[in-house]
Amino acid sequence: MAEFLKIAELDEDAVAKVKGVENALGLHVMAYERGLDIADLSGAQLQEIKRIEDELGVILIAYRD
Repeated sequence: MAEFLKIAELDEDAVAKVKGVENALGLHVMAYERGLDIADLSGAQLQEIKRIEDELGVILIAYRD
């Protein structure tokens, strides 16, 4: 299994800092932290994920807590 990033849980002060840099740069900024444990999928599971991705036009990530 590989470790990947997940959306960071920020307190109010951290959110304010991120919003400040967004405003200053005129860009959208996302905060991530290490922590997703990506699931090992079987071929059938992966096919089902890909089918739903195609149907919805999104990217899905399957991970364990």
